[in-house]
Amino acid sequence: MKEEIERYAWPDPSDPSRYRGLGEMARGYRDEGFGVVLTTPLMVMTYTQWLRGLEQFMLDTVLNPNLLEYMMDKILEILMEMTRLLLEEVKPNVDVILISDDLSHQGGLMYSPEMYRKLFKPRHRAIVEFLKRHGGGAKILYHCCGAAKPLLSDLVEIGIDAYNPVQVSAVGMDDTRELKKEFGKDLTFWGGIDTQRVMPFGRPEDVWKEVKRRIEDLGPDGGFILAAVQNIRPEVRPENICALFEAALEFGQYPFKS
Repeated sequence: MKEEIERYAWPDPSDPSRYRGLGEMARGYRDEGFGVVLTTPLMVMTYTQWLRGLEQFMLDTVLNPNLLEYMMDKILEILMEMTRLLLEEVKPNVDVILISDDLSHQGGLMYSPEMYRKLFKPRHRAIVEFLKRHGGGAKILYHCCGAAKPLLSDLVEIGIDAYNPVQVSAVGMDDTRELKKEFGKDLTFWGGIDTQRVMPFGRPEDVWKEVKRRIEDLGPDGGFILAAVQNIRPEVRPENICALFEAALEFGQYPFKS
């Protein structure tokens, strides 16, 4: 099976068409006064899942972990080279570097903490160390949907600076005051405005309450970037979108209004 992995037609990370024009784009955003967030291809678990299929990937974690690790490391080698060339193109005009791998679903973790720490955390640690060396001081944002609270301390330990999306509809994630108390000195929280219930089904006053609550919970002493949990869907009423922005302007100023 390892021979099949080596024979696979892997992409060429040095293809210049992947990066052409991105440096100019990043510089343009910076010149206009925007913060620049760079989305990297560093999703080692995700790409391996796509190649193996999610069901086989999950079976591999138990039945064939050596092969899974071999495949992840092959993929990670390519993704890191792509990211290195990408960073060479866009530095120094990047403020935040985004990496991603889903570790959880709405009801809990997809993998036990022990399995995460054995199979996946070493690769995530290598990614963070790589970005600390090559990222020009940009902050590292980790995206993971779902109920990831049991692994937030692991993300802090490997050097993650910010966490997105704070899916408040997931198990253990709604108590944002407790999240701030437990992790706020180490993590910036990015997101938190519910897109599963409040934005699509609530009234504007419900959106105001949601925004006020998350700012009061996550905003003290900084370390909170207010945003919707996920993309705002087309069915969300315009007045609710306006309410989100209006409430953010009303309550998102230091000192906070109670």
